[in-house]
Amino acid sequence: RLTPRRWRGSVAMAGDGSWELAARAATGEGRFRYKLSAIPDAPPVITVVLPSGDLDLPEGQLVPYDVQAQDDLGISELRLEWRKNAGDIWREQPLAAFRDEPREAHATARWDASPLALLPGESGVFRFVAFDNARVGPRGRAVSGEFRVRFPSLNDLYASLEKSQDNVAKVLEKAAEQTKELQKSLDKLERQPRTPAQNPQSPSFERAEEMKRAAERQQAVAQQVDDAAKQMRESLDQAVERQAFQEQLQKKLREMSELLKDIQSQEFKDALKKMQEALKQMDRRAMEETLPQLQQQNKDMLQQLQRSLELLKQLRQEERLEALARRAEELKAHQDEL
Repeated sequence: RLTPRRWRGSVAMAGDGSWELAARAATGEGRFRYKLSAIPDAPPVITVVLPSGDLDLPEGQLVPYDVQAQDDLGISELRLEWRKNAGDIWREQPLAAFRDEPREAHATARWDASPLALLPGESGVFRFVAFDNARVGPRGRAVSGEFRVRFPSLNDLYASLEKSQDNVAKVLEKAAEQTKELQKSLDKLERQPRTPAQNPQSPSFERAEEMKRAAERQQAVAQQVDDAAKQMRESLDQAVERQAFQEQLQKKLREMSELLKDIQSQEFKDALKKMQEALKQMDRRAMEETLPQLQQQNKDMLQQLQRSLELLKQLRQEERLEALARRAEELKAHQDEL
């Protein structure tokens, strides 16, 4: 009751119908009937942003997820359901409860998949479920598609490592070839005689353009080396996490990863930055002064690339031998069990 002549309340509706209002006062009473048409409560809608598909079991068995849900009236809860085998019942894991029951809800975190108890070569599935805030009857729910999470076998792991390092080798080979060609261009620029019109204060437009192209090519090579170093680090992390190799070989892999990271010395980065700034400002004196530094640093980087390729070749051979040994041990253990 808000005032002597005004009331407010709510009534749950299960479907179409009518309701009657009876009012009494000292001077009499009255009845009023109203027809009601219930608007159907639509089920919620769920969208999974992450994961984007099936995946290998991540480090620490923590599976990242990013889920969004929408409903015409409100979202009350988000759950994750999982099972290891197709015939198993779905197990539930609460992810988020929304007390304010928003029409749009969002949840992002990491799910601990350890209850799946996966062994190498095994997999399980999981899915997400969003619930609306229905007051009458069961809550509406939306179920996402299923995602399979797999614990890679040793064979899968070694194949993945082989593919990753093959990509690293190809990137480094391409970078070394491009660096070699770039060195020829830089040497040519350095050898070119400077005419009065091409003094350090005012190199010709053509010469400035050649320096610009050289700097752009060098930047592209630098990015390729960065990508190779990142891929090598990821390969190392994967090997360490799954204990793919013995400690001695893992140590060599770490050294290789550090070597790739250091291919581009700080002096190289500084020289490239100076040249880029000089080109941006059209400071031709600075261009000429930086050219010998860039030439020398490019030469040093080429030597580092060639050395890295040789070491990577040796490491991959050691990895193949150890992988064969580990596979043989795994096969023997399997035969002993039989």
